[in-house]
Amino acid sequence: MKNPYFILISFAIILFSNISKADVTYSTVAIPAANVNAGSGDNIVYMVKVDVTNTSVTSSSMQFIFSGTHDANDLTVLDIYTNTTPSLTGATNRGSASATFAAPHTYNINYTDFSIPANTTLYFIIAYDVSSGANGGNTIQINGLANPVTFTYTAAQTEVNNQTNTAGPFTIFAASVTISTETVASANVAQSAVNNVVYVAKMDVTGLSVTVASLNFTLSGSYDNNDLSAYRVSIGTTPVFASSTNIYNNGSMAFAGPHLFDANFSDQTIPAGQTRYFFIYIDVSATATNGNTFDVDGAVNPVNFIF
Repeated sequence: MKNPYFILISFAIILFSNISKADVTYSTVAIPAANVNAGSGDNIVYMVKVDVTNTSVTSSSMQFIFSGTHDANDLTVLDIYTNTTPSLTGATNRGSASATFAAPHTYNINYTDFSIPANTTLYFIIAYDVSSGANGGNTIQINGLANPVTFTYTAAQTEVNNQTNTAGPFTIFAASVTISTETVASANVAQSAVNNVVYVAKMDVTGLSVTVASLNFTLSGSYDNNDLSAYRVSIGTTPVFASSTNIYNNGSMAFAGPHLFDANFSDQTIPAGQTRYFFIYIDVSATATNGNTFDVDGAVNPVNFIF
């Protein structure tokens, strides 16, 4: 006769082994392809739905591949969130990492161990920030079918992967700025003449709005350090100087040509789809030397704008 205690112990061992291993199932939350703005943050690239049954699991890290066409300057940082719903609202940040890598790039994100209770669902949300200087048209994606997100646990689990390629891709939408030169006819200017327009830069903005903080320009010619007294900058919505608004005043011009001049002014925001004209104009000294010249050559030394 078999020992009943041996049978009971064997049954207990088998039963324990059957219930001690968690079943973990992964699936992808669909996210439609979309544009993401340069300079934006917490853009969701992928969400993994994690269903846990039988017993709890303790997660310690996750691995995934950022694919697409983005370069090392397009993204700045990525964040890992978890939530009981597929939303960033009320989500817990589990960790961050630098995202300054060209696609494709593999990330291994370690975070503080945390437990996922049995018979619950948790969403892992991967989000990223886009650089303000990102390249428009570049893309970001995690392809859950070709390269599913994987997880590391503190103990072995039974894992079922049902991830799909249903998130993105996401295309960077950036501002496009085109700067051209308006014609300013050559002319004679008298001593003591003020508000002489020397250059007009036309700025066309598409995609996203931009904010201009300053500009610099090289004034060439044969002028000496006594010929010119001040330079100014104004901005307008038409190429008509009289209707423009002054944004920089009385820059010193006690220099001989050629010379680089700077103009720092209050931020000028130009909405997408609009055009602005920047006027650079100069006052001539009462003792200016007859025959000396001054000019801004946009082909040789383009006016430089700081955004």
